[in-house]
Amino acid sequence: GVHQNYSQAIKWYRKTAEQGLAVAQLTLGGLYGIGLGAPQNYSQAYAWFSLAANQGNDSALQAKQLTEEVISPQQINAAQLLSQSIEKKYIQVSPK
Repeated sequence: GVHQNYSQAIKWYRKTAEQGLAVAQLTLGGLYGIGLGAPQNYSQAYAWFSLAANQGNDSALQAKQLTEEVISPQQINAAQLLSQSIEKKYIQVSPK
C-alpha cells in the first residue's frame, strides 16, 4: 500500500480549500482539529469549519458548533478573524 502522509494531505487540502471547495475546508478543519499532519489547532479548525459552514455545508456547521464547546471566546474571535482573512485573500466571493 501507500504510506499515509498527513503533512502532504494538509498541503493539498489547503490548496483546494483556498479555492473555496467546502468539502476540502471541512476536511482541512478536521485534520487540524485532531492534529493529523500538523499540531492540533482548534482555531485553525474552527476557521476552516466556518468557511465551509458559510457555504451551507451541514457537517461543517456541526463541527463548528462542537469546536465552540472546547475553545475559549478569545480563540473563537481569533478564528473568525482568520477565516475572514482567508476568505479575502484566497476565496473569490461572487456577487449576489
